[in-house]
Amino acid sequence: MRNKGVGIKLGSYGLRAQQCSTLKTNLVELCRLEETSVLVRAQHLVQSPTELSYVRRPPAPADACLRALREVAGPGDITVDSTALERQIQGSKGHFLAASA
Repeated sequence: MRNKGVGIKLGSYGLRAQQCSTLKTNLVELCRLEETSVLVRAQHLVQSPTELSYVRRPPAPADACLRALREVAGPGDITVDSTALERQIQGSKGHFLAASA
C-alpha cells in the first residue's frame, strides 16, 4: 500500500471532518488519499440483476400492514387499538407473513 492511492468518499454521512483529518494525519507516510466521491456515486448507479429484482419486487409486508390498518381504523380515527391491529397483521397463522400472503 505504500505510496499507492487510496480512494476516499468525502461526501458521505459516515465520514466526518474530524475522522478525515485523523485519516490524513495517520496515513500521510503510508499512502495518499484521493477524493473518489464521484466514482463511488457512479458505482452506486450500477446494480446487479439480483439487486434490481429485489428493488422491483412488491412491498408485500408494507402493503399487508396498510391493509390491516384499514380493517381496524375507521374514518376520522386518530388512535387505533394496537392489539386489534396486531391480531389483524398476524392473521390466522400467527405471524406477520400470513397477512402478506
